[in-house]
Amino acid sequence: MIAGKQVLLSRVMTTRFLLIVISMSILGSCQNQSRTKGANLIFISLDTTRFDYVDSGWGAKSKTPVLKNFSKKAQVFEKAFVTIPETLPSHLSIFTSYYPHQLGVTQNHFRYDGKYKLIQEILKHNGYFTYGIISLMSLIEPGFWKDFDEFNSKLCSEEIHHLFLTADKISLHARQKLRDIKNKKFFMFVHFSDPHYPYGPPTVKAIMNIYQDGKKINELNPYKGKILPKIKLLPGIHRFRFDMDYPTSDFQGIGIIELTPDANITAKSENIEFRKDIFSGCYFLTGQSGWMNLECEEEEWIHLQVLPKLKIKAARIMYQQEVEYMDKHIGEFLQGVEEFNLFDNTIIAIFSDHGEGLGERDGLVGHVEYLNQQFIRVPLMIYIPGKTQKIITSPVSMSGLSSTVLELLNLGNENFQHSFINLIEKEDTPNENIYSFTYLPGSKANKISIIKWPYQGIYYWKNNSRNKELYNLILDDSFSPMAQIDRKNLISAEREFFSFFLSDSLRHKKKIGQQKFGKRNINRKKLEKLKRLGYIN
Repeated sequence: MIAGKQVLLSRVMTTRFLLIVISMSILGSCQNQSRTKGANLIFISLDTTRFDYVDSGWGAKSKTPVLKNFSKKAQVFEKAFVTIPETLPSHLSIFTSYYPHQLGVTQNHFRYDGKYKLIQEILKHNGYFTYGIISLMSLIEPGFWKDFDEFNSKLCSEEIHHLFLTADKISLHARQKLRDIKNKKFFMFVHFSDPHYPYGPPTVKAIMNIYQDGKKINELNPYKGKILPKIKLLPGIHRFRFDMDYPTSDFQGIGIIELTPDANITAKSENIEFRKDIFSGCYFLTGQSGWMNLECEEEEWIHLQVLPKLKIKAARIMYQQEVEYMDKHIGEFLQGVEEFNLFDNTIIAIFSDHGEGLGERDGLVGHVEYLNQQFIRVPLMIYIPGKTQKIITSPVSMSGLSSTVLELLNLGNENFQHSFINLIEKEDTPNENIYSFTYLPGSKANKISIIKWPYQGIYYWKNNSRNKELYNLILDDSFSPMAQIDRKNLISAEREFFSFFLSDSLRHKKKIGQQKFGKRNINRKKLEKLKRLGYIN
């Protein structure tokens, strides 16, 4: 009898203990929701920033003390991957939680028809004031900036003779706007582009002078490049001279773009040659100075752009300095968040839209063509009021960011998917297979990457045959194919890959092809600007 009472008492105590634990769990969850429901939201996008150049506590190839300090109070995702290494489609994927081919936008010059809601649309519908400021013209797309109450692309347009707006200007204007809206419930999108090519940190001083018929017409920093105003040429011969006052040891050469051989223009030159293999075709200055004679049969207009091609070693040094310069000015913006007492009621996500190749793969300095991890693995840190730092090692797709923060704000939406809120609120356990894509014509082939950590398979179609590359992402040289890789961990991902990609992406193949040539799907004005930036063939 006594033993029976003891068993009964034990069961009662166990039940009470479980109820207390459950109650505490529910209370903790409610308290966390009360902290974040109705909170402000800030997205800080670091265009073209690689994961291994941001110090989130364990060192990096750049010194980023601001981001390192931010990581100490954030949810730090060590293995975040974008869906595509190109600015506009990547941002659209992040803001909608859909893949680029589902959105119908696989290139920077495509239009977005608004098929799926962007996060700013949902937030605006829920009473948020929405504001965005960008530093690169790739995001000047009506389908992207719709439903922002204010979208500051004018600054980018005013700086059209430069390739992007620098971090000091972005930080200054964003901080000023923060002061104006600090008493509202708001969503702010702040976009930095300093690590984007060409790399020209303010610490690097150099001058190139351009002369036309003996008269100086422009001056620029050759590291930064520049888009020159249109130049009118009358019939006859015109001499252009390009002189640098700086040693050329950092440069493979200087590209002179948009001056292509034409039936009405004949070019003769010294130290300048036409190269089809550089910047999709350009005249290329290989010395410290050179000249060109242009002979016009009739009146012509030319629109020159000067774009540097750095040696690999110099590119890596300049890229590092650009990341460090950006870090400093992110700090100035975050000082504004603190000054206006916004940390207690603001979720802040800092992330990148894609990485950057720095010569590791086929000598490429850029980001559109490949799917190795230096192109698609990015930093991701989310500050949530009331939460302490958590290091999350499970791989996540950046397509889940908006879903996750909407759940934190208690504004979940049926269109949103790929949320990784469970990794924040529960144990850090594997979430899902990670998919990334590149598409023709920016890439040399339509490709898909599937990641089942630590292995990655990249599949692509060429000459109607399927090709594959297999990698171990733990290895430092994970851009080198591993011919003998253990494929067991890729089997389930491959199965999902076939059921997902072949049934979905190939089903969209005709649609994607139409978008590439369809007038309604291409922003022609933007296409011409991107061509002048050397972005598009």
